Amino acid sequence: MTSMRIEDDEMSFAVLTDRPQGVSSMTDGSIEICLHRRTLKGSMPLNETGDDGRGLVITGRHYILLNPLQSQSD
Repeated sequence: MTSMRIEDDEMSFAVLTDRPQGVSSMTDGSIEICLHRRTLKGSMPLNETGDDGRGLVITGRHYILLNPLQSQSD
């Protein structure tokens, strides 16, 4: 399972997945999840295909958690 989490002063946002996935945060307050990585050009092309020659499609589950943070005085 992969998990990623960001938070601010009031809320926590997390995503749990049922399989490893690439994750990044390019700007504060954002999460980018790589679901289907396929590039045909560039220095390192990635073109994984199935028996039918079409790009692979993977299905999975994503669990989204949005929770308020409790203050230290609670």
